[in-house]
Amino acid sequence: TRKDLIGPLRILYFTELHGVRVSTSWCTYAQTAKPQSTGQVDESNAHELAFASYRKLLLACLKVSEKLSGEDPRADILQGAYRKHAELLPTIDEVMTLASKAAADYFFTYPEFHKVFIAPFHLVLHSELLWPIPPSLVY
Repeated sequence: TRKDLIGPLRILYFTELHGVRVSTSWCTYAQTAKPQSTGQVDESNAHELAFASYRKLLLACLKVSEKLSGEDPRADILQGAYRKHAELLPTIDEVMTLASKAAADYFFTYPEFHKVFIAPFHLVLHSELLWPIPPSLVY
């Protein structure tokens, strides 16, 4: 059997939906560099590492969107555009740090993310438990 190419999905960064699409489209990008060292993730820096990678992806997507504005590019054109802006993408070390088992404790799994931010929630107020109002007591 073939080992999974990507482990369980983790939500690294989430902003509210703003109605503006930053990326033209998504495509694969093969990183040719070898990991040098993986950084350490702990409670104090997990959010900073995630935001730094998110910011780099955002800037790369904006550059590619500007370059290919007004068209729906084929996958090969899109990959070429991302290759030209490879210096804007997160490095392999940054990605490996965020994808490590040590980082898994600091980010939502997709089911956890879905439960908190997307799924309808059921809230029962204590006052609802008293409904209908019991009749007043008469002595």
